[in-house]
Amino acid sequence: MHGFSVVVPTYTGVGTVGRCLEAIAGQQLETRFELIIVQDGPNNTLAGEIRGSLPMVEAAGIDVTYHCLAQNRGRFVARLEGARLAKFEHVLFLDDRIDFGPSYFADIADRDEMAVMPRVYEKSAQNFVSRAIYLVRKHLLYRNHYETTENTHITVSNFESSPKGTTSLWVNRALFVEICEEIGEADAKSVNDDTRILRKIVESGYRIVRNGGAAIEYTPRGNASSELEHMFFRGPRFVDYYATPGRRYFPHLVLSGLLGVVLMGGAIVYPPALAGVLVLALLAVMALSLWMGESAADKATVFIGIPILTSAFVGGVLYGLVIAARGLIARTRAP
Repeated sequence: MHGFSVVVPTYTGVGTVGRCLEAIAGQQLETRFELIIVQDGPNNTLAGEIRGSLPMVEAAGIDVTYHCLAQNRGRFVARLEGARLAKFEHVLFLDDRIDFGPSYFADIADRDEMAVMPRVYEKSAQNFVSRAIYLVRKHLLYRNHYETTENTHITVSNFESSPKGTTSLWVNRALFVEICEEIGEADAKSVNDDTRILRKIVESGYRIVRNGGAAIEYTPRGNASSELEHMFFRGPRFVDYYATPGRRYFPHLVLSGLLGVVLMGGAIVYPPALAGVLVLALLAVMALSLWMGESAADKATVFIGIPILTSAFVGGVLYGLVIAARGLIARTRAP
């Protein structure tokens, strides 16, 4: 059967999902596609925005399925539910926070590939935390990949060092469902399901294409507190995936733990040493702000934002380690 399925999972998409549906209705391509909206639990405001946009989508000749889960179960379950409802061989997942041009579907759809990701740009940050995150990603984490417009391939060999995500993902439906069922229903707050899904795709012998010609824009969260909450819960997901020997950041986790123990011991034995560490940390943040800031305001944003973001993330990592320890104890006690 020719065509493909578009799946939009949504729960916090008030104010953005309507724009996403409008962009879907405006796609210019001859290939038929269906739209499946999976609302991840009751939300009257969100439901009103979705229903208000449906006539526009249906007027474009698109078959729409609107499915609401009985309770909030996380994006992993919402995506899996959408994939199970899909009737075509390939599925295009779209987050409700993205905007894209009328040729996006034509650019991303590739029946010869099992998985394709676009280039993701972030819109102008709405708060200093979002801006700090953007600058860290651009200049520190993914400085060699951020602006490239060439197609790149993610395989087992370069998986750990490649930027990746499921903000939008073109994937073979059967492969996606099989992988998700193998992973099992995930706790979205503590399990790094995105990375696990992508990892299993390449471990199955397929490459993931990062299509440099297909681009989307991501809208950051609207306020600093929601960004910090999201950053905190990245900690447990980080631990879930990387607290395994052989993974890219496993040595960093071990060394950070040892360094923390040494610093605590040093502060107890010789308290003035703690002041020296704080001065060195301050100098490091100043150097990063001078390097990553693209303007005077950016330098101030990085200088203030990095300590706050680091605190939120480290707190999340510690929380993740507690969850991991509890899981290990439970498995050891199991008969």
